[in-house]
Amino acid sequence: MGPLIFVSIATAVTTVQSFKRLGKIFGGFLVYWFIFGLIAAIIGYTMANIMKPGVGVQLGAKEIQLAQVSAAQVLLSFIPNNPVRAFLELNTMQIIICALLTGFAIAFLNNVAPEEHDFLKNYSAHYRH
Repeated sequence: MGPLIFVSIATAVTTVQSFKRLGKIFGGFLVYWFIFGLIAAIIGYTMANIMKPGVGVQLGAKEIQLAQVSAAQVLLSFIPNNPVRAFLELNTMQIIICALLTGFAIAFLNNVAPEEHDFLKNYSAHYRH
């Protein structure tokens, strides 16, 4: 699953002719993701208020220690320390970041090293069959 995600995203980034167009696609994706995330949250909140899950359940008192995590730590966790580990642990977000970086690097070096671009296209075509 990890290699398929990697190859698909890296190939898509390398085949984009205009990075302005890629920015528009990404912006549209963010709007789409925000709207449907908001709709899902509203539906979840509404259903929880209607069904009232957990009402009347008596649980034993346990103390849970919550870890203090900042937004910066969460964002930094998306950047892989070791790309191989990201594939072995199937950390999808880290695989996506690696694929984007690889795709951009190959796209920018297309004039200098076109064989890397061709290799990725051929590998992607082989992977899909």
